[in-house]
Amino acid sequence: MSVTMDGNSNLYIADYGNNRIIQYNLTTNQSQILIPYNINGNRNTYVYTPISIKFDQMTDTLVIGQQLGYNVVRWSMKTSSWQLIGGSANSNLNGTSRTLFNSVCSIDIDDLSNTYVTDCYNQRIQFFQGDGTPGKTIAGVIQATGNTSFLFNQPTAITFDQNNNLYVADSNNFRIQMFQRL
Repeated sequence: MSVTMDGNSNLYIADYGNNRIIQYNLTTNQSQILIPYNINGNRNTYVYTPISIKFDQMTDTLVIGQQLGYNVVRWSMKTSSWQLIGGSANSNLNGTSRTLFNSVCSIDIDDLSNTYVTDCYNQRIQFFQGDGTPGKTIAGVIQATGNTSFLFNQPTAITFDQNNNLYVADSNNFRIQMFQRL
């Protein structure tokens, strides 16, 4: 569902349907399952429905959005485990609070390792300044659907431009909205 690259020619693939992360080296043409699905293991050692993935160069980690896992995590290559950024640690709790998601559709990170999450069924973009901190809604209104400049109808993807302006794909409104960095 999503791919990202590090600075060493490694491509990381969020394999949503198989509940795993694959690492593929473009230089050697070798691939490996970096994070396998293991429901019998500790919850922080596997992924469930990874839909979006970003390599964080500043921390040398992977940030992974798990749609039905209802969370966003930071995967450490050194410890082969993740730390919760936001959402439910045990993947069976969704919601509308500052820390819970209804459905993670997309994630992105900025150059300071802050995390942005498209919580598509809650109609909002959440901002997390650090791991495990309460999120802040920076765009949209929780569970309010609309087509005004401040309402979404299922935002599904986000990205930043070189000036750190935020772009949101507002799927059911058939538009891309831009939010200027203040």
